[in-house]
Amino acid sequence: MSETSPEVILKATELARSINGCDELRALKKLQEKINQDTALRNKLAEFKKRSIALEYKRAQDIPVEFEEEKTVGRLYAEIVWSEDGRRYLETENNLFNVLHEVYNIISETEFSLIQKAHQ
Repeated sequence: MSETSPEVILKATELARSINGCDELRALKKLQEKINQDTALRNKLAEFKKRSIALEYKRAQDIPVEFEEEKTVGRLYAEIVWSEDGRRYLETENNLFNVLHEVYNIISETEFSLIQKAHQ
């Protein structure tokens, strides 16, 4: 381990604490608690996520997707967003993913620039 590794680990720990305390994650946890009390909505969300991931996998692997599969995911989405809690949950989850994606991009850009400098 290099001399700077403890500093990097400390910064990563601080980043994790910041993410755990961010508004988006706190809001998502509150909404998750509400949704857990609504069995039907909780089950629809779980089914929606499972089927959405399956569709994304098929598309990434160039596996044909049946129209009925897309229709089912669309129907589940419509049913979820019809509920105020479901709509807010999906929006808040998306907001959190955007924050995490931005963090990932910042880290990746740093890594990429270091690799570029190393090869110059």
